[in-house]
Amino acid sequence: MPVLLARVPTKRCRRLPDTLLRVRHSTDPAPRRFSGGLLCQQPKDAVLDIIQVASPTDAKGWLDWALQRSILTQSDIAAAIARLERVSGGTPNTPLRRSTVGAHAITRLRLALEYARGGTRSEAERILRALLQRESIVGFVGDVPVSSQPGERPFARLDFAHVPLKIAIEVDGRAFHTSSKDFERDRERQNQLVAVGWLVLRVTWSMINEDPGSVVRDIHRAMRLRATPAHRNQNDPSKGPF
Repeated sequence: MPVLLARVPTKRCRRLPDTLLRVRHSTDPAPRRFSGGLLCQQPKDAVLDIIQVASPTDAKGWLDWALQRSILTQSDIAAAIARLERVSGGTPNTPLRRSTVGAHAITRLRLALEYARGGTRSEAERILRALLQRESIVGFVGDVPVSSQPGERPFARLDFAHVPLKIAIEVDGRAFHTSSKDFERDRERQNQLVAVGWLVLRVTWSMINEDPGSVVRDIHRAMRLRATPAHRNQNDPSKGPF
């Protein structure tokens, strides 16, 4: 659902459909810039506001969106918590009384930071490794180097790979990079893998955690495809470049 977030100077304001209202405390230390009477914010600050007032489901959705696009980082969330704690007089990681200024906002931001820290690429890889073991999917090993020709310097290291079948599984955490330079480099790398015979599966944090059954089905389909006689001969490591 699209969300319109409005920051207002007073609670005496009518609610609008699909609109979240956040009261701007006079002690709020965040920098403000007004245009035409409206408070304008950077995307990072807007997402931080949404996290504090949206439902947990919507907040997680916005957080994933911002982390994956590098709009927001864990450091940004931690800095926002520190600013509010200075205003409230609280200390890091301590429970806050409900009457404390900004207590709800700090609590929501602390939960967001914990959620973001749990979605790192390494954590996603750990969960996928456990999923492969639980489903008795064998043959995959981690951190596999790939070269265009034997003896050449590797141009890629695969998160997980079934070397005999030349199936690669690449894992993206919540904060997976999407800058233009990284985006181009990542696509070039994947094209190189395909060119030397690898079948590449991409899985995300959300896929692993929210729909692991689909991830398992895709892996099984890829293994069945590569297990056919034609593909076995075509992708025999002793005959192909690796």
